[in-house]
Amino acid sequence: MRLFYTLVGAVLGGGGLFVIIIYAASELGGEVVTLVKQTSAGDNSNVRVWIVDRDDNAWIEHGEQGDFWLDQLVQRPELQLVRRGQIRHYKAIIDTASHDLYHQLRAEKYALADTIIVWMTQNPPEACTGVPVRLMPFP
Repeated sequence: MRLFYTLVGAVLGGGGLFVIIIYAASELGGEVVTLVKQTSAGDNSNVRVWIVDRDDNAWIEHGEQGDFWLDQLVQRPELQLVRRGQIRHYKAIIDTASHDLYHQLRAEKYALADTIIVWMTQNPPEACTGVPVRLMPFP
């Protein structure tokens, strides 16, 4: 019976450690912004995501093809983020062509945290099905 409890403890402890490592890498590994996205019920949902920048554009990646909030961007391309404590509005465009660029910029900006997330989730950029969204500031 003792072996059973030891195995259960090891599994639960390992699972807990996995969650802690993922959380720490994603939240403490660099800049995290809050994406305010619309749900199918018409409410807003806040999601914490990484953001990368190049020139006057920024990119986030959250969700997959067919997600409600991404489909809404076609008709209503305005997106709201909380970045550095300020609410910022962007024109958002689904930009699947920038998938490789997004992951390159993410690896550069988040370095070790990005490596940890990729390794722990076993989801390398070439297997990623996420949809990059390009963000352009409203004038």
